[in-house]
Amino acid sequence: MADLELFSVTVLGGARCGKTSLVNAFVNHACPSVPQETEEPQLYYKTLSIPAPAELNKPPLSVLVEIEDTAAGRSADGAGIEDFLDVHRDGFEDEESTELLGGCRAPQVGMYRPLSRRRMGFLLLFDGSEASLAEALELHGRIKERNGDGPVVCLVANLLCEPSDPLAARRYAEEKGILFFELQGFDLKKVKQLFRAVLIAIYGRPKLWSLGKRRKRARQATEDIDQTEYDSEVEDEDLVREATQRAQEAQEVREAAKVEAGVPMMEVGSGHPGAVLGHFHERY
Repeated sequence: MADLELFSVTVLGGARCGKTSLVNAFVNHACPSVPQETEEPQLYYKTLSIPAPAELNKPPLSVLVEIEDTAAGRSADGAGIEDFLDVHRDGFEDEESTELLGGCRAPQVGMYRPLSRRRMGFLLLFDGSEASLAEALELHGRIKERNGDGPVVCLVANLLCEPSDPLAARRYAEEKGILFFELQGFDLKKVKQLFRAVLIAIYGRPKLWSLGKRRKRARQATEDIDQTEYDSEVEDEDLVREATQRAQEAQEVREAAKVEAGVPMMEVGSGHPGAVLGHFHERY
């Protein structure tokens, strides 16, 4: 898909609530056969086309989605859940680059190198229990405190067990103005609907992916410069062609004038002087 935009979604939640299985269900259309607790954050990528929110009245957008799967505890490098709550982060993208992945350092084993410079959406996953829901709501409070209402937030109930109050999370989401989604196991169709809903909401907030828009404007500026240089070269070639044509026409006029005046025409480049002299003797 041409002209991709880069979107970013971060998945947060307590231990064993199904974060990694959710991400794999969306990216790989399958869940791990033997779920294991995530010890280090992982990055997943997927390209797809998403429609615009109805109120924007814009065409579908092709995106490269970077999905950040996080660990519930502290990873080996000391990173904790608080390190994944800020929208802004140190990235590896060169803002002056005109290409999607321009300026990004190559992946390296043992190095965590996200492509996006900011987190645009958060999925707050809980398993349906009161304790897990409370942890997800606390995460939302911390995200809002650090970032305001900028990023897209979705509260996701992964109903591994029957929640004691299934309406509590929905009511909270409505009150706070965030998205809410329920999953019963990992139905691939519903998982796709979940991610598409979040990505459509991100599409509706251009400020979240404004870096990508600046990249597009920079690329357009480069293309305009190239086009200007090409037009200049074409114009120079046209001028040379016109000057050559005028010179040839002038030469033809001079030759025609000599013929009318009776001036003999020499065969230029004949390489045989006798032929030219013979012409003179016959005439005079």
